[in-house]
Amino acid sequence: MKVLLSTLLFIICTASASAKDMQYKMRVDGMTSPIAALGIEISFKKYEGIRAIYFNLHKGRVIVRTKSGTTFTKKEIKTIIENAGFTMKSLKSRGL
Repeated sequence: MKVLLSTLLFIICTASASAKDMQYKMRVDGMTSPIAALGIEISFKKYEGIRAIYFNLHKGRVIVRTKSGTTFTKKEIKTIIENAGFTMKSLKSRGL
């Protein structure tokens, strides 16, 4: 019984340690105003698991942070940006 409980505890701890928040940092062409940024924010917030979205209008940068277990592929992010009316020029992602 102790072995079973120890094994179960190990599996739960390992699963929670491997699930990370993610950060997606992208450069977006055409995003030059707060209204443009709002359009991108609305597009991302349609998806569950978005923790925060940060914008730098001067540099055309967007940072999207997601909760543990929420991930996007490059194609998915590109589609979200394009559906908001913009062009994604670059993307970097990393676990936090």
